[in-house]
Amino acid sequence: MLIGLALTLLATLAFGSLLFQNIRVETLVAAKARQLKKTFRGLQRAQSQLVKQERMAALGSLVAGVAHELSTPVSNSMMAASVIVDRLKRINDRASQLSTDDLLHELQQLNEAATLVQQNAWRAGDLISSFKQVSIDQTSARRREFDLRKTVEAVLATLGPQLRGGEHHVDIRIPEPIDMNSYPGQLGQVLANLVLNAVVHGFSGRTQGTITVSAHRERCGMVEIIVADNGKGMSEQVRERVFEPFFTTRLGQGGSGLGLHIVYNIVDTVLGGKISVRSQPDHGSEFIIRVPDSAPETNVQKASAPSAESIKA
Repeated sequence: MLIGLALTLLATLAFGSLLFQNIRVETLVAAKARQLKKTFRGLQRAQSQLVKQERMAALGSLVAGVAHELSTPVSNSMMAASVIVDRLKRINDRASQLSTDDLLHELQQLNEAATLVQQNAWRAGDLISSFKQVSIDQTSARRREFDLRKTVEAVLATLGPQLRGGEHHVDIRIPEPIDMNSYPGQLGQVLANLVLNAVVHGFSGRTQGTITVSAHRERCGMVEIIVADNGKGMSEQVRERVFEPFFTTRLGQGGSGLGLHIVYNIVDTVLGGKISVRSQPDHGSEFIIRVPDSAPETNVQKASAPSAESIKA
């Protein structure tokens, strides 16, 4: 009888101990789960903050590009205007002494200066129009109809300083009009990131590189866009990880590892397409983008996805 009670008591104590241990383990697991969720949310906020910081840096880069590009036509216009003022003053001061030949010569100089002012004013106007459209598209994330080649040209105009700094050349091969109903701002950010990725990584330490942007419409309503360069290329290990967040081959050298990751997200989430890469060491790289000429309606509300113009991968 006593033995039975003792065994029952021992079993009860063992069960209680086991129950206590289970409760303790469950409590620890729940605490760890809450900690992991908190850490994950913190990482998400940190990544979002990094993207916002990169967007502000990109905006600063765009403003710097505008100022740099406009400096040449504005300077030329000011110089030509000074010539016009100087020539008119000379004609006015020597009006009674000028021969017909001298007057014709001065008028010819005035005509050349006025033509130079007109040409540079048109150039400045075209640049401002391009920059304005690019900035509106990128900040509003709005859907609209657009011609692909014109959008590509406008985006590349904003990258002039970065390209000329290394004497790099971009060749646009879009032989026929491709009308799209999509998000030109986000598509422009994708193209800008890919071009700058080629400049920063593919042409690192090199000059006079060539980037080719080609596109054609496929029968199934898809548009294929290829951004290729003749730079250093990538190893298989780098190629397999190139779209991963925070992966960069320039750790500690200014690379955030977000550029190509956000390119992937924009193409997949906003534009409704796919992106892939082909590359080999010393044989350049090709980024192949396939997107519908009309973005899926389900992605309209997602068009406010983080932008990434000029984020260095």
